[in-house]
Amino acid sequence: MKINLLKINTMKRFAKWLDTNNVHYTLWDKWMWNDKVFLGLDRRQRQANERDKFCRNRKRPGFKHLADNRLEQFSKSDKLLTYIVKRKARNEY
Repeated sequence: MKINLLKINTMKRFAKWLDTNNVHYTLWDKWMWNDKVFLGLDRRQRQANERDKFCRNRKRPGFKHLADNRLEQFSKSDKLLTYIVKRKARNEY
């Protein structure tokens, strides 16, 4: 079993990554000439594309419906994070 995602900080990063928003198309024209902001938008869009690809290619049935639905992605990340927080609290004794 792969246990690195069962650690609280790793799961927080995974939940944040799963909850990354796509860049709105109107922002590309507005910030095209400001290099620092443009690079941040580009990085966020690459992360969102990677997340969508991950959800599409995931073999487990719990991730198939996440490929295109942002609300489902948010709810899945919230459920995973809640589970890990409860698990950590349960095992601290």
